[in-house]
Amino acid sequence: MWLVSTDWIPVLTTILSETIALLSSGMLILAFWEGYRGLQSARALQRKIIIIYLASLVISIISVMLIATVLPKDVLAGAGRDWLVVFAYLLILINTHGLIEFRQHQLEIKYKVVDSTVHEENTLAQQLRELLIEEKRFLDSNLRVVDIARELDVPEYRIRAIMLNHFNAKNFNHYVNQLRIEYAKTLLQAPDKLDWPVLVVGIESGFASAAPFTRAFKEFAGCTPGQYRKQQLANE
Repeated sequence: MWLVSTDWIPVLTTILSETIALLSSGMLILAFWEGYRGLQSARALQRKIIIIYLASLVISIISVMLIATVLPKDVLAGAGRDWLVVFAYLLILINTHGLIEFRQHQLEIKYKVVDSTVHEENTLAQQLRELLIEEKRFLDSNLRVVDIARELDVPEYRIRAIMLNHFNAKNFNHYVNQLRIEYAKTLLQAPDKLDWPVLVVGIESGFASAAPFTRAFKEFAGCTPGQYRKQQLANE
């Protein structure tokens, strides 16, 4: 059809040229805004990446628009302008690719640090479990989180974090009392210890007196130690 009637080709060429010009300007504005809008809230490393990206974009635009105005017309009439466009594309491409690789490297370092931290926490949780349960340190009535932290040579906050993340406990005392109550249950229902008073069971379980033992027992078992013993004997 275009060989038969070519009157519409100049019109179409004009429309396409204007459309490309409008879209390219809009794309440049959007590309610049995409980087600039997160500049204020970005962290130091992200801010450097954004600045490098914006700088490469601005240099590319200036190289095509401004440098082209000072070049001789005979250079622009040839392949000079095309080479400027190629230079701009390559500059943006190289900078963007470099920034992506740099960001990927930073993420890999971050993931390695996270993996190392997780491994250290798992190791510390295992050491804490062995110290409290296998060595039965929870039976010590004077046990404090500072004593365990000093023995494991770690800050106290790490012990508290282990309690929340690995043992599902509110705090160190909450977890220790839970272990003590489970131990007290075994004593209360042991046939050879039925003659033990509740106070003796509490002291043997790591409590200093009857009052904190009863409060902790009601919190974890829902009844008093005496009621628990009666229920176990009735079930038997």
